[in-house]
Amino acid sequence: MLGGVLPASQSLVLALLYSAGAHGIMTLNDFKAVAGDRKMGINSLPVMLGEKAAARLACLVMAVVQVAVAALLWSWGKPVHAGLVAASLALQLLCMKRLLRDPAAPQDVRVPGILVDRVVLAGADDLAVRPEFEGVSIGREGGLAAMGES
Repeated sequence: MLGGVLPASQSLVLALLYSAGAHGIMTLNDFKAVAGDRKMGINSLPVMLGEKAAARLACLVMAVVQVAVAALLWSWGKPVHAGLVAASLALQLLCMKRLLRDPAAPQDVRVPGILVDRVVLAGADDLAVRPEFEGVSIGREGGLAAMGES
């Protein structure tokens, strides 16, 4: 909270959803070290649930978050943004299918969604995802600038 001003509620909801979605991404990172985790007694989700069950959980979490984001964007009058998020999910579902066949194989199901979601949110100026705080704004590139500078 910079300058005592909270971001718009829509921004907070999106941040909360994507924070939850990060759970799935973090679980995917655990697949690289399952053997080491078992050996060292680290209870990562793939160790505790098994690789297939952990992969299903990670995919479910990531998909549910993006469905929720797309639905919210649609309800906020942003059908193009919602469509882009839905399209990124469709690409991820193809990658998830491969992941679910062999969770231990090297792969990356999160990149298409992250890239498209960043593009979508970068263009969502009126959703206040880059709020202005008392003389400081957060620009398209994510940097801070004094008001009046671009």
